[in-house]
Order: sequence, then structure tokens, then C-alpha cells
Amino acid sequence: MKTRILFAILLLGFLFTPSVQAEPKRVGLQWETSTTNEDHTAEAPSCLTDLGYYKVYYSNVSGSYTDFWTIPVDDPALSCVDTGVPAGTGCGNKVICTFYTPTPMGIGTHYFNVTANDVSNNESVYSNEASKVIADVPPSGCTALETL
Repeated sequence: MKTRILFAILLLGFLFTPSVQAEPKRVGLQWETSTTNEDHTAEAPSCLTDLGYYKVYYSNVSGSYTDFWTIPVDDPALSCVDTGVPAGTGCGNKVICTFYTPTPMGIGTHYFNVTANDVSNNESVYSNEASKVIADVPPSGCTALETL
């Protein structure tokens, strides 16, 4: 029986909508999904056909994750879009997923990482770490969408 570990997914950035009050905010995370497995016994990676869920790890300390959210691929809070652009792996198209944190994040710096998990609970390595600073936003009368 071969062991499979999913390729890491790349965290692309954040979507963040500042409010007019200094209060905790939900953070939007966006990433490109994995299309292949990392097969340690195969010459070439095999196509990922059994993706079960993602884990979004978060912390106030870079590289030290103590908490995570588990997001099944069929969770209505997860929005994934097929870009129509080939992934370059021979395993379908690039797919971009967006997820907003279910709980507001307080003022400070927050660090995030994502892993992909198959239905057998094999977990990928962490994606690239991304961070978002939530500052005390003064009232401005306008709302902006910021992509980092």
C-alpha cells in the first residue's frame, strides 16, 4: 500500500473589508487548490480524486499554529471556482477557493496556513504562510476591499 501525502496548496492572499469602527473583523482567505497527490512510490504524481477537506490553521505567532478550522469541500462557506486554465499537471484546471473566517479576528497580526486533506485523512504540508494585520481603523465613512 502506498502512502499518499497531498501537495501543498498555495495561499494566494487575503480579502479584507475594513469597517468604520475598531472592532474584530472577518478575514477572507483565497488559495489555489491542489490537483495532484505527492506519491512517494510513483515516478510522477497521481491526480487528486479524493479531496475531503481543508484545514485553515491560524495563530498570532508566525509558524506556531495552535488552532484551525476544518472546512469540508462541500461546506457552503467555501466558494471554489474553476478558472478554466489548465493546472499544468494533466489533472484538470486550476481552481481558486475563497473562505471567510467564521469568527471575527481581533486587532493585531494574524498568521494563516492551509492544508489539503484526502478522505483517508492524509494531510498535505502547510501552504505558504500569509499574514494579515488588523489595525484600529478610524471611522472614515467608506468601505474598501483590500487584496494583499
